[in-house]
Amino acid sequence: MVFRSALLRRVASSPTVLAVAAVIAVGCGGISPIAVLNFVNQGVGNLPGQGGAPPVPATQPANINTTCDLPAARKSISIQIRNESAQDVNFSITLLASAGSGGFVCQAERPIYSSAGYTSLPLLMPGNVFRQGCAEVSLGSLRGGNEMLGVTFTGSLAPNPGATPQTATIAGFPLDGVSLLPLPEVIVLGDSNSLFICQGNNVCSQGGFAYTNGSGILIDGITSTRTQGTRCNANAGTNPEWRLLNPSQADSAARAFEYVAGANITISVLNRIFDANPVRNKATWRVLGPAPNFEMIHAELR
Repeated sequence: MVFRSALLRRVASSPTVLAVAAVIAVGCGGISPIAVLNFVNQGVGNLPGQGGAPPVPATQPANINTTCDLPAARKSISIQIRNESAQDVNFSITLLASAGSGGFVCQAERPIYSSAGYTSLPLLMPGNVFRQGCAEVSLGSLRGGNEMLGVTFTGSLAPNPGATPQTATIAGFPLDGVSLLPLPEVIVLGDSNSLFICQGNNVCSQGGFAYTNGSGILIDGITSTRTQGTRCNANAGTNPEWRLLNPSQADSAARAFEYVAGANITISVLNRIFDANPVRNKATWRVLGPAPNFEMIHAELR
């Protein structure tokens, strides 16, 4: 088991969290991620009227308003976090989606999101804003609705003594690249923990990954500016986040900071501790489209 310690932490606490966290703690002890994530298979069959037709091809736009309109292959994403460095690495990412009347998550699939750990988040007024560390995401910047759902994952990855891509350590469930997570509209990096929080008024200095020692003490941070594809990294905004491409658009339209519905996302922390070159990424992402094509959306920029 290479995932040294993993904690699934909902943004709002609940007894269910302890149950899910216990499953993660078991990890390699024999519980199948597929068995645990059977919620992914609930309510994600063929859409009415499709009659068993294959999913929409990766390059074909469709009229998508809610998750109920998505073909099965696009209702979820997979995320893998890899540590190529010779240091311990801690991480924190938050998945967000709108819900309620006019929201992205349709009512029929609300239980699927709840089973995955998404909870209704407290929003700040004015503007219905959710704040995670220094980052702020407004409900109005999502597809609609009157509610925001979210789940936060934090944890650490053991060092990679070889410091090569081939020997990278990989996070356990549910960030192992195999388990499926209900599709978010935004992925926010970092939180208010001192490992990740922004410095001063620079929101882009907040990041979702940090080089640490064996006790979890910060050695060197990884800002969003040096994390490939974030709005900060792409000079497309000042939030430490990745965004979902409008599912009604062709995958080929994805901008540098956008992933696609059904994406397979691989995040790699590189062996670049103390690298002072501001234009070199310390963390990269590779984004593939959904099965069966697995089209390349974003290649790594190392």
